[in-house]
Amino acid sequence: MRPAAVGMTALATLALAACTGGDADPDASLGGGDATAAAQGFLDALAEGDFAGAAAWTVDGAETFATCPWMASDTRTGGSVVGPAVEDVTEDGDRATAEVTYRSGGEVSTTLDLTWTGDTWAVVLPETFAIEAAFSEPAVARLELVDAGTEAGECGAAVRDGVAVLPAFPGSYNATIIDPTGVVDYGNDAQQIIHVTGAGDEAWDLGDPLGGERLATVQADLTASGTAGTLTRVWTDDGAQWSAEVDQDGTAMMGTLSRDDSGTLEFTAGG
Repeated sequence: MRPAAVGMTALATLALAACTGGDADPDASLGGGDATAAAQGFLDALAEGDFAGAAAWTVDGAETFATCPWMASDTRTGGSVVGPAVEDVTEDGDRATAEVTYRSGGEVSTTLDLTWTGDTWAVVLPETFAIEAAFSEPAVARLELVDAGTEAGECGAAVRDGVAVLPAFPGSYNATIIDPTGVVDYGNDAQQIIHVTGAGDEAWDLGDPLGGERLATVQADLTASGTAGTLTRVWTDDGAQWSAEVDQDGTAMMGTLSRDDSGTLEFTAGG
């Protein structure tokens, strides 16, 4: 894929990148050969609240945010970093590193990696520019943002092997965890305001996906549906469907859990 980063040093060029979502052809004559300018342009775009422009400076552009196009849109009302500065840049062939500082809820000092694409430098989005949520074990779940401007299902990441990672620029986000199958209601304790600073904050710890009250609620719903027996175990092997073991008068029944169109919980033996 051709990187969508643009080498631009003038506000007019930055505005063009914002309008095109990073699809404008890079122009090395505008300073694309300067790694310092690329790192500073990326940070300045964030400071101006121009997330589309910031995405355009990155290796994969808006494609980085394919699961959340809103993240790279131009709908921001303010910047997400303050006082960005590039302190030092080291180039080594087609790679470069930039030591940068800025404020985002506090002082941040971090490193940006850049790569030469053949005609311009592009920023590799740091792994710390992300929202990460983690269960203690695999779960059927999805991390979603519910900020203004986002619709249900339009901005999120599936939980895989218990962890969901959603690329995100520095800022504060309203996050929630849902079960796409509707079997589990993760409740209010799976809603949180997440602060992304780029400084390597720890993952949002969600604990046991079916501990305590959650499992009790699933059991109650199963009983209400007319299914006899006690849930002794609920788990997922593929992250897409819940498997369950139900004890019926001393006989262990294996199957799957799902909800029908009316929301009734169903246990399908052998499924």
